[in-house]
This record gives sequence, structure tokens and C-alpha cells, in this order.
Amino acid sequence: MYSFTTAGDGKWIKNKQSHLVTGRVTACDGGAEIPGATVIIYGTTVGTTTDSGGYFSIIVPNNASLIFSFIGMRSVLVSVGNLTQINVCLQDEFE
Repeated sequence: MYSFTTAGDGKWIKNKQSHLVTGRVTACDGGAEIPGATVIIYGTTVGTTTDSGGYFSIIVPNNASLIFSFIGMRSVLVSVGNLTQINVCLQDEFE
């Protein structure tokens, strides 16, 4: 079990064993933002989606991994470590 908790409103509260990660998800071909991409903490159901500009923010346990995915695109697994910003590009699934 990860060492972070939820406030009554369902938002995760950062503690000393977790940290905030922000970033942007774009398409590898051309760099267009990908709104609605899914960002999930690997091995859990905890996640978020990107906003209209492709930006996301999520509190993750230290040394977690994130899975970035979108329909029709190849998923990407990124080891977070102590990173606080991660920008990812997704490739078309059929390239």
C-alpha cells in the first residue's frame, strides 16, 4: 500500500513519501497536445487525465512509475524516481 491519503473530497494529499509530478503529453509526430490522455500510477487504479492543453498533475509515491496512454497510441511507462516534471510524446499505434 502506498503512503498517501485522500482528503474527503477524493484528492490525494502529498506526504513525505510522495511528491507532485506535472507535465505534458503530446503526439510524437508534430507535437500536438493530447487532451484526455490517461496518466495512471503503475500497479494501481489511481490516475488522472490531461487537460485541453495536454497538461497533467498527479501526486505519486516516491519511486513510482506512470503509464501514459491514449486510444490509438502506444502506451509509455516512465519510472518517476524523484522527477517533478515529465513530458511524454505518444506514437501512433500503427507506426
